[in-house]
Amino acid sequence: MAENGRGADVHPQVDEGRNPAKNRYRRLSSNFMKRLVLSLILIAPMMSEASLFGTERSWDFIQSVGGVTLGKPDRSGKGWRLPILCDVSGLKSFTVKPTVLNSGLAWADTVAKVSNQELLITIETGLAGAGKSSACGEANLASIPSGRYRVMYRDPDGEKHFIGEIDVGL
Repeated sequence: MAENGRGADVHPQVDEGRNPAKNRYRRLSSNFMKRLVLSLILIAPMMSEASLFGTERSWDFIQSVGGVTLGKPDRSGKGWRLPILCDVSGLKSFTVKPTVLNSGLAWADTVAKVSNQELLITIETGLAGAGKSSACGEANLASIPSGRYRVMYRDPDGEKHFIGEIDVGL
């Protein structure tokens, strides 16, 4: 009988230092963790370039993929919207000939901000995937007041580049 009064132990204590199966598992587990950490370190710079959450793109980037043009503003149930014509793949030309091809990027968002009579837009991209497109989507202008607006592309660093003028509600 064992000390606990239940009979012999079904699983006798084994010195873990002498159990080759457990030692091998620990080595494999340790090697896996080292490789995982190394992989994450190597992938991190690429993830910052094409983030899952959207990366604001510079004017130089927009020019490298064929430029950008504006459609005519129209009113929907949610307010005004402005079609933005560009494609982050670099397969189409809008204002300039593309110099870069991007098969792994997709359009993520068109951010629009109104400042006085200027409309500032910025294109965001993310990783391509199922259900995503490289064609840029419209800018939601919501309840922008009627008037004439200068549309500027705003770089992530705040620099502005003239795209064109639009009339909203006139």
